Amino acid sequence: VKCEVVGGDEEGRNLLQRLTLDENNKGFFATRLFLKAIGQDYKGKGLTIDSDFWTGCQFYATVVHNGKYANISEYNFEKSKIL
Repeated sequence: VKCEVVGGDEEGRNLLQRLTLDENNKGFFATRLFLKAIGQDYKGKGLTIDSDFWTGCQFYATVVHNGKYANISEYNFEKSKIL
């Protein structure tokens, strides 16, 4: 998922958030967090994931830099909303 920062000191910068659509992959927890942040179903087996819905969604998250890459370290589900 290509995300664009729309506020703060990093406004206008892009972030690539890698997700897996395979529920059996150990990294699927990150996909569930992303789905929850944008207001899509994220619980249960056999989710129907429509990536077309993702365009234009906004969410709040904390982004950290490790010197080379930036990653989402935490989502703020209380502030996130669907626009």
